[in-house]
Amino acid sequence: MVLRVRDGDRPGLAVGIWGVIRQLRLLTMLTAPIVGCDATGPTPTLALRAEVSPAAILAGGSDTATIRVTVVNLTALPIERVVTCDNLFAVESLVGGLVVSNYRVTCPAENSIPLIIQLDPFASIELMRRWTGVSVRYADGGYVAVALPPGVYRVYGALGDLRSRPEILELIRP
Repeated sequence: MVLRVRDGDRPGLAVGIWGVIRQLRLLTMLTAPIVGCDATGPTPTLALRAEVSPAAILAGGSDTATIRVTVVNLTALPIERVVTCDNLFAVESLVGGLVVSNYRVTCPAENSIPLIIQLDPFASIELMRRWTGVSVRYADGGYVAVALPPGVYRVYGALGDLRSRPEILELIRP
């Protein structure tokens, strides 16, 4: 496949499919920082977006926020990832302390079943989770839910070491 591309003074430049792929990679590298990207390889392969609604819930575990995480395949090849914890989000305090992790150690038991994400080229998937403003910790041989204090928290889409831009969620006094 050959595409004709106008290039300044030259009337036309023949660019093969690999030239187009290089241009798409450059475009991806320039736009990838807008969302979280998996830059562990030579080019970014995945992007993450997180959305939180509502922006404020009652502290104490009696209210619920919906967290939507979108995983996007930035490549022209199918991608498969095995995720040990399907929360796919993490929560930090404003000073950067991790209060909810996407890692298996602090995953609620109902979310610890491995998840396989299969994405076709340039495809995306949206996963929705609910969060009540509690931190789940492993203590004394079991999981313990601890209500977080009122305050402002940052919510990230998280997949391994890949993170999205943060969304702000406020836990307010009941």
